[in-house]
Amino acid sequence: MPNDLQRLNRYPVWDEWFSLPIDAKGAPFELAGLLLGLPKLTLEPEPKPDKNCEELKILSGSRVWAFKRAILLCKRKQINTDKTVNLAQCMEIPSNYRGKIKLTLGGDVFRALTSADPFSSKRKGWHWLRGLYGGCGNIFSPKSGYHLVLRLHDDEVANTAGMLLDFEKCDFYRRVNNGATEFMIRKQENVVYFLSGIGMNELTLKFEDMAIFRAMRDRANRIVNCDSANISKSLRVADELVAIAQKIKSMRGYEALPGNFKELVEVRLENPEATLSEIGNLLIPPISKSTVKYRWSRLQSFMKNEFPEG
Repeated sequence: MPNDLQRLNRYPVWDEWFSLPIDAKGAPFELAGLLLGLPKLTLEPEPKPDKNCEELKILSGSRVWAFKRAILLCKRKQINTDKTVNLAQCMEIPSNYRGKIKLTLGGDVFRALTSADPFSSKRKGWHWLRGLYGGCGNIFSPKSGYHLVLRLHDDEVANTAGMLLDFEKCDFYRRVNNGATEFMIRKQENVVYFLSGIGMNELTLKFEDMAIFRAMRDRANRIVNCDSANISKSLRVADELVAIAQKIKSMRGYEALPGNFKELVEVRLENPEATLSEIGNLLIPPISKSTVKYRWSRLQSFMKNEFPEG
C-alpha cells in the first residue's frame, strides 16, 4: 500500500501551481519570488580585461514547470530596462530535459525582475510566496504529521521570507541545514493555511482528505492493537486460572469445598479459554464477573492456607 507521500506525489501538485491564473497586478511579485527561490543563485565576476562586460546572474534548477511559469509571468510584467526581456532566449536547456536548466540574466535585468516589494500589500505578499514555493518549496509526509519546507540559499531572501511569514501569521520553524536556510511549516492546519494563501485550493482539499484518511487509519490501528492486547491479557489470565484450578483439584480436601466453588473449578477446566464474564454466565445460576473474581480469590486463599497437597 503506498504511503501518504506517494499518494500526494501522484496528485498533479505542480500542474495546479503552474496553471494558476496569472494576475497582471500580482505577476511582478510572483516572478520576483520565483526567481529568488530558484536554487544555486550565483554571481559571475566581471572579467578584468573588459570593464564594459556586464555582470551576470545565473539561476539553475531541474523544475521545468518553474522556468515555464517564469516565462509566462515575465510576459505580463513591464520592467524598467532599455532591453526587451525574453527569458526563453536566456535559458540553456539540456537535451531531453536531463540535467539542470540554466537561466542567465544581466545584473540590471535580474534586479528589475526581482525588485517588486512584497510588503506593499497582503495579497502581493502571497503572490511573492507563491513564486518562492514554486522555486524552492516541497511537501513531505513522514511517519507522523506533515511539513512544508522552503529551502533558500540567500540570506537576504530568507530574511524577507521570514518577515512575510510572520506578517501573515504563518507558524514556522527556521533552521540552517548544509549552508541553506530552511523554513519548516509543520502541522496540518499550518500547511493548509499556507497552501490556501498561495491559491492552491485543490491541493488544500486533497491534503485535508489525506489527513482525515491518516487519522482514521491511525485510530483503526490503535483499536486493533488495543483489542489484541486485551485478547492476549485475557488468554494469559485464563491460563493462570486453569493452572490454579488444576492444582486445587489435586489437593486433599477438594471434595469438602462448597458446591459453588467446586462448580467454578470444573467450569474453568472445561472452558480453558473463556473469560471471567463467560465463566460467570456458564454457572447455574449465572453470576457476575466481580463475583467470579471474588470466588477465585477465596479459592486461592484456601489453596495457600487450608489444603495440604495430595
